[in-house]
Order: sequence, then C-alpha cells, then structure tokens
Amino acid sequence: MRVKCSCGSKARITKRNEMSVAIIQLYCQCTDPECGHAFVMDLAFSHSIRTLANAVDQLLLDRFHSLSVDKQKVLFDHIVATTPAIAARTG
Repeated sequence: MRVKCSCGSKARITKRNEMSVAIIQLYCQCTDPECGHAFVMDLAFSHSIRTLANAVDQLLLDRFHSLSVDKQKVLFDHIVATTPAIAARTG
C-alpha cells in the first residue's frame, strides 16, 4: 500500500494500530526531509463488492433447511430436472 503526504511526496508507514477488524490507524512519516510531516491516517473497511462464496452457500443451506420436507423435495426434484449434468446421471 502506498501512502502520500499532503506535500505530494511518498510517506512511510512507521506503525499501525488495529482499532478493530475494520479500522486500522497508520502512523506515517513523510520521506521528503524538507517536509518531515508526521501524521496518522485511518484505514477503514467500507463495503464488500462481492459476497463470500461460503456465506452464500450457508445462506442457501439455511434457507433450504427452513423449508418443509415436502417443499425441499419439490425444490430438489426441480434442481435435478433442470441441471443437465445431474439429469444425465439420473435419467
């Protein structure tokens, strides 16, 4: 990760302080000796742009298990009938 000073020069991260899983304070020092600025910058998690695959899988399994056995069977039969690779093995 590259950090820039307000003067436009590169800055070096000298220390980091993890406030939480989502927020880290970066202690920085400008590499320009004429500037010498020392500052703290916050690095924070904003949002996901892609859901974790295992989270989606778990959500689907939880939803499937919340259905009645009859609805589970209907859904399973539909998946088998509409998925070519599965239909070829069972057909």
